Amino acid sequence: MELSRSVGNIAPGARDHAGRVRRVRSWRAAFFVFAILAARGASAQLLDAIDVRDGEGAASQIIVRFGASVQYLRHVPLHSGSTLRIYIQVIGPGIAPMNLVPTTMEFRGSARVPRFSATFPETGGALMLVFDRAVSFINVGQGPDNRSIAIALSASRD
Repeated sequence: MELSRSVGNIAPGARDHAGRVRRVRSWRAAFFVFAILAARGASAQLLDAIDVRDGEGAASQIIVRFGASVQYLRHVPLHSGSTLRIYIQVIGPGIAPMNLVPTTMEFRGSARVPRFSATFPETGGALMLVFDRAVSFINVGQGPDNRSIAIALSASRD
């Protein structure tokens, strides 16, 4: 009987020490979980969406949207082809080109825009569009905001 009473009465200092040990272990666990999540987040997928607007008149427009600010630099070929390589620069703090995860999105095609895929990043930090058939590029450049690239194609039908 005497033994059970003394076990129930733990000294206040020992109880504080046990609580501190539990808190330290909790903080350590939280730190390691955060570190694992941060390491996973170190790589970035920037290709966000593709919008295609079939033109009423002479041109259709493709808007490629990114998850960060981008700056149009140049594109090849200049006028037509079945592939279009657009060189862009990703702008923003903490985005290293080596941490970008290549992502591909597909567009099924429409009455005026053939089926194509868009991949970013490609060699040299390029956005690569591969069309099912050759198309004519009217204009390629910065999109309506700093997170997009716009491509105007001459309207054509299959």
